[in-house]
Order: sequence, then C-alpha cells, then structure tokens
Amino acid sequence: MHFGVNRQIDRTVLGAEVEYIETDIGTPVGPIDDMTVAKLRAGRASGKTMYYAVAGGVQARGRYGSEVGYVVGIGAEYAISSKLSAGGEFMHQGFSDFANTGSLGVNTLTARVSYHF
Repeated sequence: MHFGVNRQIDRTVLGAEVEYIETDIGTPVGPIDDMTVAKLRAGRASGKTMYYAVAGGVQARGRYGSEVGYVVGIGAEYAISSKLSAGGEFMHQGFSDFANTGSLGVNTLTARVSYHF
C-alpha cells in the first residue's frame, strides 16, 4: 500500500511517497515481517509513461526488533486513465548494522497499481 503526491512541471515529475510492504524476507536473525519506506522521487514523463528514480529511508521490522536504513531505486509507471496507473519498481534497501550482525542489503521488485485522487 502506498500514498503520495506528485507534481509535474512540463515533463519533469517530482514527488514524495510513503509505502508499507508486508514481506517474509529471510535474514540471519529471522524474517523481515514488514517495511515502511519514505521516499522522494524524481522522473521524466514521456507520453503516458513516467520513468523515475527514488531515494529515502526504510524501517524494517521482525522478531529481532526494528532497523532503520536507506532505500534507492528506479521505476516506471503507465497512465491507464486520468485516475489509474500501473507500474513496477526495483528498490535496494541497505542496513549498515542489521540486528548487530553486520550490513544487509535487500533487493525488491514490486508491481504496483495506483489510484489518483
């Protein structure tokens, strides 16, 4: 689930988004149950398609507690109508000292559908 805002100036699109992800990603100290991601995105619109990059912060939670890290990624979104879009996003989440076991990198590929208010 994600919520956000975008502003388009000519073909440049700038935005901010908060996303909640339920997951079962395995780690040395147990699975990551969910992640909350806050990110900024910047992109370029070309016709009905927008290509963008994201950067921000992530909090991962599981039986070990919670850890905070960074997120970077790329994505594309296609406007199906004025109210609906679909796309995909690749993100890398990085944690410098995950549950006191060392650094951890998590890569995710997400398909998404967005409703525009």
